[in-house]
Amino acid sequence: MPEPGSDVPPAAEPSGAPTEPRAGWARRLAIVLARPAFWINWVVILLATCWIPLLRVKAVMEGPDGKVVSESVVSYAPWQSLRVLLTAGWSWMHARSLAMHAGIAFAVALIVWLALQPGRRPPNP
Repeated sequence: MPEPGSDVPPAAEPSGAPTEPRAGWARRLAIVLARPAFWINWVVILLATCWIPLLRVKAVMEGPDGKVVSESVVSYAPWQSLRVLLTAGWSWMHARSLAMHAGIAFAVALIVWLALQPGRRPPNP
């Protein structure tokens, strides 16, 4: 122990917690993202949910007097949106639908994997 009035700082006592809370999360995130099993799980989630419609397009036909003559709603699942993008060309509606599908699947997979990834545990006394 340093003497009072000395310029030597006291030694830091080791604790069970990381010095910065985000360092633990960043490490866990890096570990999860580095695992091929995470990416395989993400692809499985994408394939399992690709039939759920995420996009609805409403078409309304009006007569010359402004009255609605016919109305139709078409729903697109992500696989159908991908087919439209690959065959008919670029469409922001279908691209957003696919991006939303991939983002939601990524978020679900990441949350589950982070919850299952063990964090730093304090030492047993």
